[in-house]
Amino acid sequence: TGGGLYWSVKSMASAAHVNGLPIVGAEAFTANASERWLAHPATIKALGDRAFCDGVNRFIVHRYAMQPWIMDRKPGMTMGPWGLHYERTQTWWEDSKAWHQYVTRCQYLLRQGRFIADVLSLQPEEPLQRFITLKLSGYDYDGISPQAFLKNITIKNGVLELPSGMRYHLLVLPDAEAMSQQMLEKIQALVEDGATVVGKPPFRSPGLSGYPECDEKVKRLVENLWGAGLEIDRKVGKGRVITGKTPSEVLTIMGITPDFVASRPISYIHHVLGDMDIYFIANPDPKFVEAVCTFRVSGKVPEAWYPETGRMEPISVVEETDGCTRIPLRFEPSGSMFIVFHKGKVKASEQIVSVKRDGSELVKMIAEGISKIEQEPAFDFVSHEISQKGTYEIKTADGKSRQVTVSGLPDQTEIKGPWEVKFSPGWGAPEKVVFDNLKSWSENSENGVKYFSGAATYRKAFDFAPLSTSGPLLKPVVYLDLGKVAVMAEVNLNGKDLGILWKPPYRLDISDVVKKGENVLEIRVVNLLINRMIGDELLPDDSERKDDGTLLKWPQWLLEDKPSPTGRFTFTSWRLWKNDAALQESGLLGPVTIVLTDRYDVR
Repeated sequence: TGGGLYWSVKSMASAAHVNGLPIVGAEAFTANASERWLAHPATIKALGDRAFCDGVNRFIVHRYAMQPWIMDRKPGMTMGPWGLHYERTQTWWEDSKAWHQYVTRCQYLLRQGRFIADVLSLQPEEPLQRFITLKLSGYDYDGISPQAFLKNITIKNGVLELPSGMRYHLLVLPDAEAMSQQMLEKIQALVEDGATVVGKPPFRSPGLSGYPECDEKVKRLVENLWGAGLEIDRKVGKGRVITGKTPSEVLTIMGITPDFVASRPISYIHHVLGDMDIYFIANPDPKFVEAVCTFRVSGKVPEAWYPETGRMEPISVVEETDGCTRIPLRFEPSGSMFIVFHKGKVKASEQIVSVKRDGSELVKMIAEGISKIEQEPAFDFVSHEISQKGTYEIKTADGKSRQVTVSGLPDQTEIKGPWEVKFSPGWGAPEKVVFDNLKSWSENSENGVKYFSGAATYRKAFDFAPLSTSGPLLKPVVYLDLGKVAVMAEVNLNGKDLGILWKPPYRLDISDVVKKGENVLEIRVVNLLINRMIGDELLPDDSERKDDGTLLKWPQWLLEDKPSPTGRFTFTSWRLWKNDAALQESGLLGPVTIVLTDRYDVR
């Protein structure tokens, strides 16, 4: 999945779907020399989400190298420049649990139920052909081998079916000049029984068996399907054969509504489990985005399931029309969520159809869909959080209107320095320093801090005076926002572990932990290994190397399990950083702020 091999991922996922196999494993996060310990869970999340949407539901991470030394050698053994440096010698290894939990939740849900695709793509009969991918808008597909197609595909009520339970509305033929008589006979039988097929006709047989009669037989079968004049849209029995149109265009002609459409690029995959529809949707953009998402589901209750935390939220801002459900959603940078539909109907008293702030429309449901959505929303349509002052008029589907006034929300309150910072021992930094302001360790005048790699804990006491911002129907919510972090942070407030933040936004709900008066905040931050490796390149060498950074031989001090004789902190079998390289931003960069919102209770 790291090498951009979309065709390979899709071919594996297709094979699993066609054969009824629930698990699709793929080599994940393969990389080249440009990775150089730069990657960490936040930087690879969007790539992993894309693989999930392509059908992968088991990451086989490339790579985890053996670390054979008793003494801790970081970063230690590598596989040269290849692959994500994913092992216990990483600075962020002990903090990767939160990312692993995210991946685990996604993988579990994506193994449930049946994959939904409208298109079946027949692969070429010619040998040594790469899997042919399709570009579809609003629809998904599977590829099928010629052998599996001939053996297993059937037609019922115009729908192609497989013993695995997979069903497809449209068959797409390969753009190939050759097709066997057996394959064309199978396609003709399917079309006569009601199948819809799109693709160009072949003009010869792929082999020499029975030549030249085999080509004549292919020509006659082509005429049966496409007509003597190679018609663009031809009725054959109960089905039809179409050429010159894209699969998406043909599905539209057939009256098959797109399975998923969004007002901006959003990736998706759809499964059905019993009476539940499960969509995984992901924002490929590394910034906050708003999107109106349309799902080919109606008459069901939607919920947002967040795999980062396991939190589930009912969705009340919905609009149903033409067999689809439209929902306005806000995505975090490279954010993702499951939208799960289950049996039932959103209560009219809980279905929000209009939200106004100081008389201005924030969202309104009309016949064509959702008419307006703010780019910087004052009202979150899933969580119902209100982040801006004003008077809000909220109308529900039962015709009732509620009005709430939010007047006490303050601006963000910054927690300023000085900060007491304790560095983990053994990596060159002083035990404790005081930062008057938050800035990158790489900008510090002390070399031990400047080139430090590892974990450091920031400690700060601050006062909190809760404001009475909430009126009827409102509940106050308090967030701690760390601003910018390089690269992970574990938060502890008043002695309570609040978990690990591994990607933007570095924000968490502290409503149940923060107290009136003095609060004690501790933030343990880990950076990347790179700065320490760059700093070590300023020291004398302790091993014989080739120009590309690889070892000529194992140094004797390493074989004897001793520290580096030149005082270096790091050791690796392949050095990929030089002493003139730019240092990476590190630590808690902030600003650290307290953010207050009000949550509206729709019930």
